[in-house]
Amino acid sequence: MALPAAEASQCIHRQNPDLYWEFSDILYRNQGLLSMEFMAQVAADIGVEMEDYTQCVESNEMRELVSQDFREAQQAGVNSTPTFFVNGQALIGAQPFENFAIVIEGMLAELEAEGS
Repeated sequence: MALPAAEASQCIHRQNPDLYWEFSDILYRNQGLLSMEFMAQVAADIGVEMEDYTQCVESNEMRELVSQDFREAQQAGVNSTPTFFVNGQALIGAQPFENFAIVIEGMLAELEAEGS
């Protein structure tokens, strides 16, 4: 259901970017329930205009956008989510703040050493 969920999310983003995050958060918390019906119910529950949503989803209007994002992620070496890039360095998977801090502090130390 990843592709339909991504397309539905983009349909919502086009309609109301603020609702995109709410929709995405609900889908992530309920991955085992994903179906077209579940996503439509979530969309309705959060206040999405359903005629536009349904037309967008049923027409596969966002398929190329989602496919292009997927191809670009693959080209960048991303093969799992979440993947974060900090100045080109990948941090793969859910990471605690401390791991980001280590990477950033290391990069800052390198910059300071170069400047000396």
